[in-house]
Amino acid sequence: MTAIPLPEPCQGCQLITVCRFTEEAPGAFCRTLTRNELLYRQGEAALQLYVPLSGSLRLCRLDANDQPRLVDFAFPGEVIGLEAIGESYYQAQVLALEASRICILPTLRLERWLVANPTAAFRLARLLSAQLARMHQQGSLTGRRAPDTRLAAFLVILARRLGRGRTPARLHLSMARWEIARVLGLRTETVSRYFHELERRGL
Repeated sequence: MTAIPLPEPCQGCQLITVCRFTEEAPGAFCRTLTRNELLYRQGEAALQLYVPLSGSLRLCRLDANDQPRLVDFAFPGEVIGLEAIGESYYQAQVLALEASRICILPTLRLERWLVANPTAAFRLARLLSAQLARMHQQGSLTGRRAPDTRLAAFLVILARRLGRGRTPARLHLSMARWEIARVLGLRTETVSRYFHELERRGL
């Protein structure tokens, strides 16, 4: 990873109301990742929070046989590495789906800064609550829903995440169809078939 200068205030970042990247910012700095480059490994000491500024990432958890199981994606403005707040180690490994720019916030400095800034601490708590609710909604997609309903719900949620609350006119899918299938608990052939059907309908 290559260090780059701290950017101007980052529009769309969920943490902008917390740190604002002013002189009081809690030690934030940025790095760039190339495609398939590892951001952090499962089991590494959780010392930092991460916010993608551009690009996208995939989150995987290792099973009992040390095989990665894809569980989610991360997009600009979202916070990843939340284990760093209450756990000693990261519970997943994260890799870049494409060239990505990542803001990194050391949690020790962040915690000290939040103690002195209760308003920012409250905003962070609200932010994390909303993100946990979104993660729960994402996890429910692998339930007993029909495959086409799962994919449709996934695309709706994805549109909201990429549009940061607003639905964009077009979706840029940085992930492969097999990756979408893994997250939804479906076969790659099933996902491909439904995408072909959507294309046939002009959607």
